[in-house]
Amino acid sequence: MTDQSTKTIERVKIMSPIAGFIPGNIYHVDQLATRDAMGEAIVTPGAEVAQAWIDDGVAVEAPSDEVAAAQIADLQAQLDQARNERDGHVRTIDGLKTDLSAAKRDARAARDEAKDHKRIADEVNERVTAAHKKADDARAEATRARGESDKALADRDAEIADLKAQVEQLAADLTAAREPKPAAQG
Repeated sequence: MTDQSTKTIERVKIMSPIAGFIPGNIYHVDQLATRDAMGEAIVTPGAEVAQAWIDDGVAVEAPSDEVAAAQIADLQAQLDQARNERDGHVRTIDGLKTDLSAAKRDARAARDEAKDHKRIADEVNERVTAAHKKADDARAEATRARGESDKALADRDAEIADLKAQVEQLAADLTAAREPKPAAQG
């Protein structure tokens, strides 16, 4: 004969309807604990609740074969949940692998595009540098030609001024030659 007060009850089978519990189902005593209004602190431990229900005849200690069956069902449910989670993780991993492959492909395309842009920019820079050199050379040539032109104009202006002075001298000599000469007295 076993003493009920020293025996530890782990699971009970509900025999009569109790609020929140289904008759015929087996519950672990931790599920029976009553909590405060906030649902945080345990007011009555589950073992005490279970013993009170057994004493009132609304529950019995779950038979070991039913406990084993309930434990197997719990374990099977946990295994099914773990499998579902694993399958979900596998799908997530497969999706991430696909995303990673696409990201790598996009990164390669972006690198290739960047290389093309750099090559084009380098070519444009070379053309711009060549155009600047041509413009500098043309500017230098224009400056040199202008300098030569300015010197030629200055030389011509001097030559014209010299010729003008000669013409004026010749005109003065001509005017002087046309003037009657006074007769010599004698």
